[in-house]
Amino acid sequence: MTAALLDVHANSSLLTVIDQWWCPICSVQTEDVPLCEMCQQMFLLLVEDLPYNDESKSIVFRYQYGPNAKTNNVQCEAHNASKPISDDNEITLINSDTSASDTYTSLTLQISNVAPSSDDDRKLPLTIFSSPAPSDIEQGALGNCWFVAALALISERSRLLEHIQLTKTVNNEGVYLNKIHFVDGQFSHSTRSIGSDLFTQVAKWLQISNVAPSSDDDRKLPLTIFSSSAPSDIEQGALGNCWFVAALALISERSRLLEHILLTKTVNNEAVYLVRICPNGLWKTIIVDDYFHCTKQNHIVFTQAKRRQLYVPLIEKACAKLFGSYAALRSGNMDEGLQLLTGAPCDYIDLKPSDTTLDGDSIWTKLLSACESKSLIGTSSGGTGVSSEEYARVRIHNNHAFSVLAAHALSNGLSRFVLLRDPHSYSNYREESVTESVLKQLRSVNPAHRSTGAFWISWPRFLRYFSSLTISTYNSDYFDIREQSKFTRASTQYIMTYHFRVPKTSFVTISSIHHLRDRTTRSSLTQSFVLCDADELALTGIVGKRKSILIGKSGGFTHWTGSLQAGCYVLLPFSTSFWQNHKENRNFTLVIYSSNQLDLAKKDKPATFLADCLISAVMKNSKKEADLSVCIFLINILAE
Repeated sequence: MTAALLDVHANSSLLTVIDQWWCPICSVQTEDVPLCEMCQQMFLLLVEDLPYNDESKSIVFRYQYGPNAKTNNVQCEAHNASKPISDDNEITLINSDTSASDTYTSLTLQISNVAPSSDDDRKLPLTIFSSPAPSDIEQGALGNCWFVAALALISERSRLLEHIQLTKTVNNEGVYLNKIHFVDGQFSHSTRSIGSDLFTQVAKWLQISNVAPSSDDDRKLPLTIFSSSAPSDIEQGALGNCWFVAALALISERSRLLEHILLTKTVNNEAVYLVRICPNGLWKTIIVDDYFHCTKQNHIVFTQAKRRQLYVPLIEKACAKLFGSYAALRSGNMDEGLQLLTGAPCDYIDLKPSDTTLDGDSIWTKLLSACESKSLIGTSSGGTGVSSEEYARVRIHNNHAFSVLAAHALSNGLSRFVLLRDPHSYSNYREESVTESVLKQLRSVNPAHRSTGAFWISWPRFLRYFSSLTISTYNSDYFDIREQSKFTRASTQYIMTYHFRVPKTSFVTISSIHHLRDRTTRSSLTQSFVLCDADELALTGIVGKRKSILIGKSGGFTHWTGSLQAGCYVLLPFSTSFWQNHKENRNFTLVIYSSNQLDLAKKDKPATFLADCLISAVMKNSKKEADLSVCIFLINILAE
């Protein structure tokens, strides 16, 4: 997994760790003005807890993390790279092997690449400190003489230095701990972070070391971030966030994905934990402390994990901090939870379509295929027309999210069953057709026990009580590219286009994600993108001779999944919703998720280029009346 250092000026759109404590006020203060309280706390804390990958670039200005074993190449960009490009010959590369330009004015380097301060120093190895003295220290361009003078005095006190600097040797992981106990002032230990006075169970905030273990057996175990994590570890608490807990239960079986999310891998005395999640299609790193809401009996009120594992409450707390409070996590959909934790789009299957007849056999085939591919799958109850009384009678939670663990048909091919897990970690569901002999056969497929919240349900009853299936497209071997942009305000404006070459036939998912201000906001805009082959664009100016796809949907999320043959392609995201009014919040994220690595370039093009691509899409898909009407409407606007 590629790890890269960040220059905040080069990518201010990402809410990274730097955003958590980099202070725009303190950064421009003179040397005699004290730092703010947050900066004082954070000044000595570690910045990253990421392994260094030899394949990553040592000089970078922007970075992108993917939850994949293989990651995309990242190109260095100048500070003004975000300015619009008006020259057709100018292309801003997003994801190529191009080396850094000589025009850079400042760089962020890993310490091993920093030039020694003198020729004599070139002969010396890197150390944390070695017989330190005040004369070793040279103040730089930052006006912080107050700090440098104090550090010069401390440099003569080796025991004090050892007390401050916990990491005593240079290491390849780039992890350096300092003696300070972090208390997060941005997510304070108050009712404000809870977000509601309905949680009467909350009696106190406790540091994790003082929280009561969930069982007597757990008392014998040490605290860990995660240790052989499993869905059965997770216990949903008082918070109604089953959409998140069910998704996290699926993630718990993917150790590589958990390692991607949890940047801090070990419990530490400094109480600093970095968690990476993906709202609005962009990976963001959130810093949290290790204090949690507890009952009078010192038990965690919200979601927790058995065997004294911290990954569950840490990830939940990071999400609560991101969205403003724990109460802000109430109610949601499985696709939101899976996208938040994987960064990958989801396929949504409506089991209660209003305009068509459900093809149960086709849905079963898709579900079996997803299970065989070991995809992350969720389902939701409610919205089925079944009464709440019937749900209570059959002992299935109504309006609730569940994890799908397996699907299996018995030897006769007619008896189909689905294995679900309730995030509350218990289930009393019973069904006559799931006899002991049947259950014995099903447990050979997956031995999950009822005591963990898992239960088998027959296919007909599943279709009766559940309204949707959510299948994540996450694949640990896939590559992803993420680029934030803005929709244009008018049909006549230049539009940003994205060019990429597919080296060989590849499975590709393209997503456009409109940025929402909070979880309660629902986007009503129309998002679209057109994808055309560009094999002849450079020579003849023709696009879409071989492939033209137009995708449009109302809402905050639009995506397309399919196979692309080897060749060059151009992608144009747009939204007509901003062309007729002055709506704000035009931000969106473009995500390309592919089975083979792609190099992406972006280029400003006139509005007529969008018209050419739309015309190509009309010609290729003229039988689709909906697409045709949309294209004609857009072409008329562009012709004005």
